[in-house]
Parts: sequence; structure tokens; C-alpha cells
Amino acid sequence: MLTQFVRNLLIPLLCVLIFCANLYLDFGNNDFTLLVLTGVMLFAFYPYGSTSLGAIVLFSAVTLFVVPLYALMYVNLGVSPAWLALYILLAMLLLAWLPADRFLATSSEPRRYEFVLIVVLLSVGLASQAFGGIEQIFHATYAMSVVHLERLHASTPSRPRRLIALAVILAAIMAYSLLFWSGYGRLILASFALAPILVSVHYRTFKLNVFAFSIGAGALVFIGRVMRFGWSDGVAGLADDSGASPLTLTQGLWQGAGTVNYHEPIWHQWSLLVIQWFPRSLWPDKPVGINYTFVDVFMGRAGLGEEHSTAIGFFGEHIFLAGGWWLVSAFVLVLVVTGLSRAVKWASAPYGSPGIMFNAWLVTLFWGGMADFGSRVWFSVAPMVVYILILNRVGKWTEAPRLAAGPLHGPALGAR
Repeated sequence: MLTQFVRNLLIPLLCVLIFCANLYLDFGNNDFTLLVLTGVMLFAFYPYGSTSLGAIVLFSAVTLFVVPLYALMYVNLGVSPAWLALYILLAMLLLAWLPADRFLATSSEPRRYEFVLIVVLLSVGLASQAFGGIEQIFHATYAMSVVHLERLHASTPSRPRRLIALAVILAAIMAYSLLFWSGYGRLILASFALAPILVSVHYRTFKLNVFAFSIGAGALVFIGRVMRFGWSDGVAGLADDSGASPLTLTQGLWQGAGTVNYHEPIWHQWSLLVIQWFPRSLWPDKPVGINYTFVDVFMGRAGLGEEHSTAIGFFGEHIFLAGGWWLVSAFVLVLVVTGLSRAVKWASAPYGSPGIMFNAWLVTLFWGGMADFGSRVWFSVAPMVVYILILNRVGKWTEAPRLAAGPLHGPALGAR
């Protein structure tokens, strides 16, 4: 009872106090505040570590806030840890408002063709890239393979068979990254890998240890940096990395909020949250993502490519677009994301994997904002929903009843 009181009341209150004191009053030691917030983050998200949303908000907190903030402090750049406090508060609202992921009813007979379909779909996706196909084909076939991964989990209690199917999907992602990946968008690969892993966690094939997962997420930031740039700059290089730049730009936008001379109807970016996938050839006046526009307005394109964009962060986007109403805009976005998640889960019933896929792509929302999220999520989630509608016409599965309320409950491994 005391733990719930602390988590549900005192932690949000502490986050609000730290946010106001650190950002508005410029009060408090940044190093100590960040250390406190790291502990608060682990305590707040710990009960949700076995849920897809809990794992994603924890992964995002570590990779997009905690590690970059420590790196920025290492090189004495004055970025406030208040952004982490606000993120924890918004993430707790998401955890409270979003419905639990669904479970398929467990089948009494293993369906061996699920594994074959996983292999076929991934092979088609990789072959399409080898022959110059568009990237979205791999997105779609990969997403449909995750649907069959869920069906395999629901139809067989065999842990080895489940793990082999998961390994095949992860191997396909690895092949895609080695053969076709441009090197940009490391979070895309992270979302690709997290979705099938979280499906397996969801069906209790294995458990995620919150502390080990947090350490692993932090290690991935270093590994991703080394893979792309090498380790010549050490920890200081992380402060200049694309993972940290949204925080520095957010801080800069906050400090110069009164001097920003840019006006665009905010609904332009909100529309990209949902219909960024719509071809520009059919909609010539489609708005441009704010991360692209920011380069034109503030940086200039001298020495940069025509397609270059830079992420200004989840909060930076709202400061840039909504001015003094940025906090209201950010909280409204949480409500909108909640509604979209509920719509996805309703449309894909009784499957849980589309909701998990939606959650996996939230990493791009927390990093690059609405347009970046909209340009990724629907190329995976929409094919899953359509594919499930077709599968439901062929032979409708049912939803398994939940054993008990709460984030840590679900069908046990091998339950019939």
C-alpha cells in the first residue's frame, strides 16, 4: 500500500517539483538531480517491466534522456535534467491510461506452418531489398511475420520452438542492417528488434529483468555510436551524437523561446502524426516535418544535403510550434497517442502484437516527434491490422481471458 502511494502520488509530485525548480527557477545541482531522477525512473517503471509499454518507456528514458544527459554533463554542457522529470511524468500517464496488451487464446494443437510463414515473409522482404524494392515492403513483411510469431506463441508451449522463431526474425533484422541499412536511424533497428522480443516477453517465453534491461539499453547507446563513428571521442562523443542533440536543441529552444520567429499552423505537424504515410505525389501541399523545417529556419542548408533533417526532441517540437502553450500541447499529444493505441488494439482484436508494435515505435516519437513517428509506425501497424482482418475471415482466433488485473499477469507458458 505504501509503495503504491509513493509511486502513484509522491513520484509525480516530486517530478513536478524538480521540473519547476530546475527549469523555471534554475535551482538545484544538476548532477545530484540527475542521480535522483535515475533512481526515481527505475522505481516508477519497475512494476511495468514485463509489459511492452513499460519496457519501451524505460528503454526510451535510458537511451534518450539518462545516457545523453550524463554525457552532456561530462562535457559541461548545461542541459537541465528537468526534461527527464517531465518525461517520467508523461510516461506514467501513458502507463496509467493505455489498456493492457491482448493475449490470443492458447490453441491445443501446435500449428507448424506458422514458422514456415515467418521464414517465407522475411525472405520475401529481404529479397525485395536485394532487387531494389522500397523499404516499406520489408516493413510490411516483417510486421506480418510478427503476427505469425504471436500465433506460434499462442499455439505451442514449446520454449525452444518459440525462441527459434524469435531468433529467425532477429537474424532477418540483422541481415537487413548489414546488407541494406544506410547507417542512419539507429532507433529504427531498435524498434524492429524490440517488437518481436516484447511479443515473446508478453507470452512469458522469458522475462525481462528491469535492471539488466536498463544496463543493456545504455550499452546499446555506446555500441551504436561505435558502429557508426568508432570510439575516437570516447564519452565526449556521445554528447555530440544524434541521440543527445534533441536535448541540446530542446534546451536552446526553451532558453530562446521568446525569440523564435516561426509561425506554422500546429495542425500541420499533428496531421503528420496520422497521415505522414500519404504519398506527396498525391498531396503536393502535404506539410513538411518540423525536423526538416528546423534546418532551413535556424541552421541553413549550406554544407548539408537536401534531405538533411535534425531531431529537435519530443518537447522541443512543442516549444517550437506551440510557444507558451507547449506543456498543454505535450499533454494533449499523450491523450492522442492513447486514443490511437486504443484504436489499433480495437481494430486488431483479438491479437496483441499490433499494439506491441505500436508501442515499440514510440521510441521514435520521444526522439524525433510526431512526423518522425508517423513516418514509421503506420508502415508496420497498418499492414498488421489489414493482415489480421484477412486472417480473421479465414479462421477467427479468440482472446484469452486475463488471469488477474495488473501489469505482471498473463497466460503462463504452456497454459492450455
